[in-house]
Amino acid sequence: MQVVNPLDWLMLATFGSLVLAGLAWSVMGRIPVTVEGRGVLMQPRQIMDFQSAIAGQLTEVKVRGGQCVQKGDTLATIDPLDLRQQLRLAQGKLGQLRTQTQDSRMLTSRRTQTERSAIEASRASLRQRLRDTQALAPVLRDKGLGAVQEQRRSLEQRLANARSLVPVRRKRVEDLRNLQAQGAINRDYLLQIEQAYIQSKETVAEIEAQLKALDVESTEAERRYLENLRSTGELQAQLQELEARDTRLNQETLDTNTLRDRELQDVSREITRLNQQINNNSQVISPQAGCLIEVNAQPGQVVQPGTKLGYLQTINQGDTMRGMGYLAIKDGKRVKAGMKIIVIPDTVQRERFGGILGEVTQVSALPVTKEGALAAIGNADLVQGLLAGNSAVIGVEAKLRADSQTDSGYQWSSSRGPSEMITPGTTATVRITIEERAPITFLLPFLQEFGSDRKPKLAMNVPLDHLQTSHLGFESQ
Repeated sequence: MQVVNPLDWLMLATFGSLVLAGLAWSVMGRIPVTVEGRGVLMQPRQIMDFQSAIAGQLTEVKVRGGQCVQKGDTLATIDPLDLRQQLRLAQGKLGQLRTQTQDSRMLTSRRTQTERSAIEASRASLRQRLRDTQALAPVLRDKGLGAVQEQRRSLEQRLANARSLVPVRRKRVEDLRNLQAQGAINRDYLLQIEQAYIQSKETVAEIEAQLKALDVESTEAERRYLENLRSTGELQAQLQELEARDTRLNQETLDTNTLRDRELQDVSREITRLNQQINNNSQVISPQAGCLIEVNAQPGQVVQPGTKLGYLQTINQGDTMRGMGYLAIKDGKRVKAGMKIIVIPDTVQRERFGGILGEVTQVSALPVTKEGALAAIGNADLVQGLLAGNSAVIGVEAKLRADSQTDSGYQWSSSRGPSEMITPGTTATVRITIEERAPITFLLPFLQEFGSDRKPKLAMNVPLDHLQTSHLGFESQ
């Protein structure tokens, strides 16, 4: 029987422990998988462009690249050719309208005066006729009816007298006929008496006819009175029509003057607006204090509204810097908001200080072109260096972890960081952890499908709404 040396047992146990520890690490351990790109440290909304608000020709550029300005300083002056042309046209139109208005008011005044004179003459004539008609109508009726009544009484009296003679003369004719039959009187005398009898009856019939004519005359007097009343109504209606005509004339004059005044006011307001626009926009004013990174404008250049004249780096020391990174598309598409990032400034030794820790807060949904990166950074040379010949990249923005205990004010991965401050515009290398894999999956990749923790833990409470897309030059995904 062979006895194993205790030292051999110890070595065997140690080797077994190492093997077991290696197996455990290969399963339970995690190796970070990272992607790397280039980036720059910037302050949020630090770079902004200044534009022309109107169309025109640059008459003077008062600044140059690298010059620092204060808020409200004049950067350039523009001669707004289009606005001045519009102003001249509006002023000419205003003068023409004033002349037309003056002439129109003179003609309107003359026409109105003529029509009012005619109206006043017609009104005076109608009023006189109305007064005469109203005064004479009852008088004429009363006089006419009185005359008829007087004639009626006279005729009735004559009729009574004539009627009383008829029986007397009839009796005399009868008596004379008896006497003539006896031969007491001659025939001629009888004929004279009979003629007088017949004349009496005719007188009665004539008077009765005259009485009937008086009835017709009385009716005619009433008819003439009613006609006078109707004439009075017609005269009053004509007077009312004259009043309405005078009112319409006044309203037409008022409407014409109001329309002219409104046209004058509209053109005057347009002139005021154009003058105000020229005064307010003919000078390009610095919206913030800062330093000019680039000036793209030259005197004599014709610009349109929105033409970028240059880029201004604002001075705002209170904002916290953020890391802006640009990665190849194949790497950038694997990055998600919330992933851990290390930003290694080019001005520090990575082996000594490591990098600044942070979390990805925004990733571009589409590739970022050089133009987009230039709008975000504002320096063409810097953009050329960051993109390193790539025509399009994926852009990311990262929030850096603050640490008040370090000189730089940020938390570092390997130490307390350098003693000097990290300033905006510093280029850097960005390294993003996209996943953490168990070591054994590198040897047996199929085991990765069974891993329960293949992705790195995302940073919690990462605010995404604090970002400005216009500053980054891309949209978040």
